[in-house]
Amino acid sequence: MAILLKLILSFGLGFSLIFALLPGSFGLINFRRTHSKAAGQLARLFFHALWLLHIPVIYNVWAGVVGLWWPILVLLGLVVTFFATIGKDLGACFRE
Repeated sequence: MAILLKLILSFGLGFSLIFALLPGSFGLINFRRTHSKAAGQLARLFFHALWLLHIPVIYNVWAGVVGLWWPILVLLGLVVTFFATIGKDLGACFRE
């Protein structure tokens, strides 16, 4: 049963990673187009930290180094914060 839970969490985190990369990159491009260069660089740093954080959380699911639920809750909070502030505009990037 524990392995099944770990598999479900790993697949969920994998889909979360795909969701962070694909729509998040469109939101980041649109944000950088409409804001200053410094704000765009800060948003880009936040975006890279967001998708890179998925890797240690997936590792933690299997290794159990720290508690299981607080890294997932922190990651969920970061995803919600990113898409509420930076990744709001997920429209097409090739607007005229």
